[in-house]
Amino acid sequence: MRLTIKSITLRLLKFIFYNPNEKNLRNLISNMLLNKLSFFKKILYLIHIREISNFILAEDIYLNSKYDDPNIDSRIINKYIHEFENLISNIKYEPAGMLNTSLVVLYSLIREIKPSIFIESGSKYGYSSNIIAEAIKKNNTTSKFYCLSIFNNNEKQYFKKKMDKYNFVEVIEGKSEENISKILESNKNEKFAILIDGPKGRSSGWDILNKIILKYNKNIQFLAFDSAQEHLPYEIFYKYWNNKRSINIERLKITTLFKNHYQNNEFNISFQSNQFCRKYWHLNKNVFAERNKKEGVDQIWSKYNFDKINNHISICYKLGLIYKKNLF
Repeated sequence: MRLTIKSITLRLLKFIFYNPNEKNLRNLISNMLLNKLSFFKKILYLIHIREISNFILAEDIYLNSKYDDPNIDSRIINKYIHEFENLISNIKYEPAGMLNTSLVVLYSLIREIKPSIFIESGSKYGYSSNIIAEAIKKNNTTSKFYCLSIFNNNEKQYFKKKMDKYNFVEVIEGKSEENISKILESNKNEKFAILIDGPKGRSSGWDILNKIILKYNKNIQFLAFDSAQEHLPYEIFYKYWNNKRSINIERLKITTLFKNHYQNNEFNISFQSNQFCRKYWHLNKNVFAERNKKEGVDQIWSKYNFDKINNHISICYKLGLIYKKNLF
């Protein structure tokens, strides 16, 4: 009987952790189960959640410490930081845009590596697109920049108006997984880099997108992923948030992708650290001011309140990278 309970519980946990699309259904099933289970079985259920959470956390910390590359901070960022600071002082932050502590890495990598093709999957209002375009423009090369996105209402018109000044930018509306193979096939001899900021909510779309990208591994310079902040220890997450899932699905997808397809002598994986984000926190000043203004409440957007508990708690959204070795 115990094995049967364990098997059912693990199946449920797999559903909870690996199906981010079904949030409402997941919460409903989880609550129904907890209401029906006996006290002992509720304890068993919660222990399994905590153990899986802590296992993923421990594995992630090990992987991050093994592959983290300090050269991204010490050499490349220092080379372009003042250029980036001047740039963001003249660009208005857009709602739902990436944080500048993430974009400074992206901007510096584009300036240093100068990819022939850059693809952004998920453009929204175009704040990150604007930063990327300025980096490519500064390189003064023949690079192409493809912006792939599903736009709502008047977003496309607003976005295109903003990007029209760059003659190397092509805006493509629709699902990234349906358009990216055409781009890569038509540029199959070119070195490329990609920012994946979507499809976030569609797990199947994310998987298809990365499956397509794998076909062109030899030409990849780097893959960048937004919202790759740390997993949270179960106890901390449960204490501060009304949610039983401490695993960051985006980060888990990235590490799984790396371990399954890129973990060899050619590629490294890297995630921004809390130390990095603290060091360059001043870059986010305009971001949080704009978000607070939109919400109409002071200090609603700031560093996570539980930043100081330990160093593996995230203080903000972060960038994850899978990149070719010996690029810098």
